Amino acid sequence: MQDDKYKKILEKDYQDLISDVVRGIIVNDDQPKALELVKVLEKALEANFQTLQSDARLSAFYKDLTLKLRFIALPSLDDKNIFSLFKDNFCFQFGLEEYELSRKLNIKMLSLLVIEDRNKFKEEIRKALTENSEKITSQSEIKTVKDWLKDYLVKVGLESQDKLARAQYMMELKNSKDMTEAEHEHLKFLFNFFDDLGAPSDEPRGFEEEYPMMINGKLTIFRKGILEPVSNSKLVEEALKNYVPQEDPQINSDVLSDSVVAKVAPSMRPASIPGVPPVVAPAPTPVSRPITPRTAEMEEILNSYSPSSLEYKAISQEILRLKKAEARKDAKR
Repeated sequence: MQDDKYKKILEKDYQDLISDVVRGIIVNDDQPKALELVKVLEKALEANFQTLQSDARLSAFYKDLTLKLRFIALPSLDDKNIFSLFKDNFCFQFGLEEYELSRKLNIKMLSLLVIEDRNKFKEEIRKALTENSEKITSQSEIKTVKDWLKDYLVKVGLESQDKLARAQYMMELKNSKDMTEAEHEHLKFLFNFFDDLGAPSDEPRGFEEEYPMMINGKLTIFRKGILEPVSNSKLVEEALKNYVPQEDPQINSDVLSDSVVAKVAPSMRPASIPGVPPVVAPAPTPVSRPITPRTAEMEEILNSYSPSSLEYKAISQEILRLKKAEARKDAKR
């Protein structure tokens, strides 16, 4: 029977296996595989609903895995699932190492070609956050996301244009003895994120796209309504001038760093559940060839930029181009 095939998720060996698979997906920020696997897991969890209800540990285990997969796959989720993440599990992403929620959402926004659709989408996410009952602070009088946003909006304002009021509010939070430094940073992110969502996509501050342009002979980037001068590095300027926007704004980290590999054992293949993508053992590490000083310098520069920035995308693309050129030269020798 079909349901019997899904019983595999109840076995300890399979749980160890799927943990490693998910870990590999997270390390590689593999959005397509995350989406594929979460769909299969959801079917398996539904088939074992009653068993999971009676096993709190196992239920929590799979809830944790599916949430991790949903956050990695966020740009590919349907609107209902995305709004649900913000309404019920916004704080979960704080536990994901080096996770950039703003970057993931920006990828989703760029897939919406009609500006009005983007604006409506932003409003729905803001609405979801104002209904979020998660605890974002533990000892403060105010504890939940929705109550903190309510307090913020009352004291700072819906548009958050009063910079003095906002600065005073944030200073009071920083001086509070009722929250940890981490909780303060989480609130700071929440308020900044909420404010950014309030900027319509047809106004400069709300533009999702970033544009390089020459101003008085100097290269600048038009980002969120502000002209930002590019670093004096000639390599960065050249990468931006050569940059060609891609349909998929994700960066393939495997190309950029030989140290980024999926941490999945060679023998692990969760194919016992229909539809689960097989886990292929990482290919043997190729004999490393010396990279040119130019490529090495650009890889070092790359680390100084956020993966969501235009500079990061342009430099990544240039590194890939250089490595391909180096590989072609090697092949001709």
